[in-house]
Amino acid sequence: MNVMRKAISKIMRPSPRRCEEARSLMSDYLEGEIDPSAGRKLERHVRFCDRCHTVLGNLGQTLSRLRGLQGDEPDGTEADAVAARIGRGWRQRS
Repeated sequence: MNVMRKAISKIMRPSPRRCEEARSLMSDYLEGEIDPSAGRKLERHVRFCDRCHTVLGNLGQTLSRLRGLQGDEPDGTEADAVAARIGRGWRQRS
């Protein structure tokens, strides 16, 4: 199916408007908070749009990982240490 989807997505012209509509629904779709007919429309679009297929997959992975972090809040000193490390990393890049 992956090869077929890629072949069809190359034949079909991308539609920025349809991709924008699809992407605006993705979060609600993954959370199960979308109208069934809108969900089917999104599924149909993602089936043939390689870019949106990738975006939906990445968003699903991100949401799954974020759910795994719930309850793992660092205490104040850990949060400060993480913020300091991020700040050092950004300064080193510039």
